Amino acid sequence: MGKKNRTGKWYLGFFASILLVISGATSSLAVSAPSDTTLENATVYPASKIPDTYMSVMDSSCVSKDFCMFAGKDTLESLEIAFGNPADFASMKQVHFEVQVYHVDVDCLSANWCALVSSNGQNSSLISGDPNTFTSDSITTFTDSSVGLNSITCPTQVNCIAIGSDGDANYLIGDPTKWTSDSFKSAKPLDPDYGFSDLYVSCPSIDTCVMAGLVQNGMTKKTLFWSGSYKTFQSSKNGAFANQVWGSVVYNIYDLWCFDAYSCIAKAAIGVFDDRSVILKGSPGNWKTYEVLGGNSGLSGMD
Repeated sequence: MGKKNRTGKWYLGFFASILLVISGATSSLAVSAPSDTTLENATVYPASKIPDTYMSVMDSSCVSKDFCMFAGKDTLESLEIAFGNPADFASMKQVHFEVQVYHVDVDCLSANWCALVSSNGQNSSLISGDPNTFTSDSITTFTDSSVGLNSITCPTQVNCIAIGSDGDANYLIGDPTKWTSDSFKSAKPLDPDYGFSDLYVSCPSIDTCVMAGLVQNGMTKKTLFWSGSYKTFQSSKNGAFANQVWGSVVYNIYDLWCFDAYSCIAKAAIGVFDDRSVILKGSPGNWKTYEVLGGNSGLSGMD
């Protein structure tokens, strides 16, 4: 997920059926996980005020307090997006796409440019450009059914990374308008006994990218943290994965965004059955952990 709000001043989070907006005056607030202090600044919107109540929001990306894009699915698990001012849901524009979605990730650089990837266990899809021009035909579907894209990050409009895994890490890099099913690159874990599971990447700038996810060998899991540059991904087939760092606690990462290589926030789950939702804050591999009430269903999206 540069991934999202680059202003460094507020959060968006979807807790069950409400939308929570936490705003603050300084960037130090933005890199703090929700607490009693930050929640004093929260605005809570009931689900009835979200543009379409049947839209289950799975991810969001905000460039200012006046523009966010929400992405999710309807009751038939078809892709839906809504974008505009989160304080005025009635005015937000919605677009429906005839593609089934189990996972979606979105990154916006401005109110006039966003990129989104989705996957459904069969294939992955991409949308990029000015959301004001999006129609149901604006989506590109990749034919490689083995690749489920989990994450997209775009430090610029022509420098994006989208990543997923099927044991190997499979990723797309460069200008998303030029991506095809033949554009995928792959890399293997350094430990040949393990395979990559869910992977997430965030590039707040062209010089800084952070990746987090899992490698797995049967029931044995390890959490992966990596940081480098966009060029590291671009220059070598396996270069982006050469300085992997294993965390001491196993986190199932479900979302990631970073201000820089040392200030990141991730949504994750811990526990034998991933039944405890946590927010991770700080430097990957040296996280501070904040538990979210409501179990793993308590936090369904974050920005």
